[in-house]
Amino acid sequence: MPWAPQPGESVQTDFGTATVIRTAGNDALVSLESSGGMEVRIAVSKLQPTSPPVVSIPTLPALKNPLPLDGLPESGEGERQALEALRFGLVPISYLDRLTLNYELLRDWIDGVLSGVAARKPAISTIVGPYGSGKSHTMATVRAIAGSRGYATAHVEVDGTQISLSEPARLLHALWQTVLLAEERSSTPLLDLHRKALASGHYRLRDETFPLAAVGKNHVELEGLLGMKPEAASLFPMRIEKVLEGDTTISPTEVNRAIRAEFGWRFSTFTLRAIIPPRRVERPFAFARALLDYAELARLAGYAGLVVTIDEFEVEWVNLTPVAQQQVVNSLAGLAGQLASKLSAPLWVCIATVPEAARLNVATWLRDVCGGLAYEIAEMHPHERRELARRIHTLYCNAYNLDESFDDQEAAAVERYLDAHGANDSGRIRAFIKRYVATLDSAYGPGPA
Repeated sequence: MPWAPQPGESVQTDFGTATVIRTAGNDALVSLESSGGMEVRIAVSKLQPTSPPVVSIPTLPALKNPLPLDGLPESGEGERQALEALRFGLVPISYLDRLTLNYELLRDWIDGVLSGVAARKPAISTIVGPYGSGKSHTMATVRAIAGSRGYATAHVEVDGTQISLSEPARLLHALWQTVLLAEERSSTPLLDLHRKALASGHYRLRDETFPLAAVGKNHVELEGLLGMKPEAASLFPMRIEKVLEGDTTISPTEVNRAIRAEFGWRFSTFTLRAIIPPRRVERPFAFARALLDYAELARLAGYAGLVVTIDEFEVEWVNLTPVAQQQVVNSLAGLAGQLASKLSAPLWVCIATVPEAARLNVATWLRDVCGGLAYEIAEMHPHERRELARRIHTLYCNAYNLDESFDDQEAAAVERYLDAHGANDSGRIRAFIKRYVATLDSAYGPGPA
């Protein structure tokens, strides 16, 4: 029977290791580990299971100026893998420090926020910049640095329709699909957090000062279940995980019934609870509490905490009805209220948006309520893109053992090409990277696959 990728499965792509989010026909939506969780659609035929490991060797067309591949120094292997991502406009995590302009400034800001988060003081901040300024790249850098500091990280991109703060359950479910536990991916990250916390002797999420919410109650239930029947974690891993994620396509009642039936517990009160309740009025509190409690759970499981990034916030105001927009405000108000309360947790929520969203005062209000943590990005100018080109050129020469000087006119020609072909602001940087690497391929090395 031919292999078919499954949601949550780790696979190998031409761009490195990825995790399958979902499949549709002959295509699969995957999250690339080497690019900060960037989601791309790839043909199933291009995927390979990671176990046993499969080395994918792309077939390259004839080169304009063929490079001697034999005898290339091993030190160039990382650069060549990075270029595979750059050919698609993606910056791999391992090269963020070298390909991010003003990296030191951004790193210092991130570490400044994390210093408070490490003291279990939850934070929320905004990353604000015009279209095409690199907000998504900045968010990926936030997650990469946080992950290297021992934090669990997760990200989501709202679209104002299927994924929106107006529907917290769907948003949380999408968010938890991207979890990295200190840079390691798992198909059941939330269940793993519960199990690791329990293994460390933490049987209660919070002390009696605060009443338990859904995450804390589920932790108590899992302590009883896994204490008596540890095999439940291997018999029902994905069903338990979906309940913990808040997946609305699965009924907690049905999962509870299946677990009780498996172990013959006719009179058991074992009950995993939905993370987000059905009553709309309760959802903002439940959404905020879930983020805080999972951050605290991550700490008890041995991680530094939880860092969450929410991108494309501005589209909420384009695609939503006024009623749904108010529900977004309610979710944010619930989050701000909980973060300003005495409920401690090592949580950082980072929201990216454009300056135009400030006219609604929502992002600004949210930032001000929670301490004014903001990182502003200016529009990237042509001379800055040329500096980026210079760094890519250095990487390219290292990858293929070339001794070539940087030609500013090649980068300028890419700018003129994008101007002539109407590259939009939001995709300008990615288009520039792709076109510039293609220019280097044409001049020195492998052309596009």
